[in-house]
Amino acid sequence: LFAFLTIQAITVAAAMLISQSSGMTASTTTITTLASSIITIALFYKLRWTPCSGAYINTRPWFTMFWVVCLTIGTIAPLAYLTELLGVTLPDTYNEMFKGIMQHKLGFITIGIIAPIAEEYVFRGAILRVLCDITGKHRQWVAIVLSAALFATVHGNMAQGIGAFLCGLLLGWMYVRTGSIVPGVVYHWVNNSTAVLLYRLMPQSADMQFADFFGGDMKRVALAIVFSLMIFGASMFQLPTPPQHINPSTSQHHTSCPISEISPSASQYASATVATLATTYSYSTKWRRYPFRASHAVCSVCCLLCACVAL
Repeated sequence: LFAFLTIQAITVAAAMLISQSSGMTASTTTITTLASSIITIALFYKLRWTPCSGAYINTRPWFTMFWVVCLTIGTIAPLAYLTELLGVTLPDTYNEMFKGIMQHKLGFITIGIIAPIAEEYVFRGAILRVLCDITGKHRQWVAIVLSAALFATVHGNMAQGIGAFLCGLLLGWMYVRTGSIVPGVVYHWVNNSTAVLLYRLMPQSADMQFADFFGGDMKRVALAIVFSLMIFGASMFQLPTPPQHINPSTSQHHTSCPISEISPSASQYASATVATLATTYSYSTKWRRYPFRASHAVCSVCCLLCACVAL
């Protein structure tokens, strides 16, 4: 955490020094954020603070990724409405900064892709992993809460902090549940990308209230919240537990990252294929033994369609 904050401070100080005459422009802010994220990823990867392997990706968790996307969609509206109900607003300085980044040509790459990877590297791949080692398997919830609190604190304002804490709890749970930061990166990517795309399509959305998206009709707002929570609940139920060789509560665990350092031989390919077939068979037999999982999946998709109609 200290290294992460130090990188942020150094890059911001360097940007302020360079732009003393013209001030902090949107380009300066965007490039600073992008540079600090890339440096963070490189440092944590190089020093093995977030160890990487292809163990999770080798299980081909494509259905899990689909449900993570649905899970993210199910949290956007409730979190936005909750923040509004609590009466906290984003400070003008932060609001203008995010507007500048989102309208910049590198804004999507910065906020939607690189920043999510950097934050998951730090807060789930390094901090939560170490906290899970300390607290042990039966007190992982303590590690999740602590990492979520740190995640909220570094955002530096109450409006983002509330959402960051709740998202941190969910991201921590997904890490413990799946044994990888990959679902967290996907969640982060969908959440941040939605904000960027919404701003690109509707620049006035940055200053709109949540009900304004529905023409002020509270019935439609309620429907959107209810359907979002249904998607959220059903998607959480669909997330599978990790294979036995991926265990985030042990120090031998290597976090599955978007970057893989494995160069498998032919025998390793064969072993991975057998493991994949075994995992697929295991999930298929579970699906047949517990048909209510299929009904939940259908329910999730139907709720997603209903939410789109409500929007």
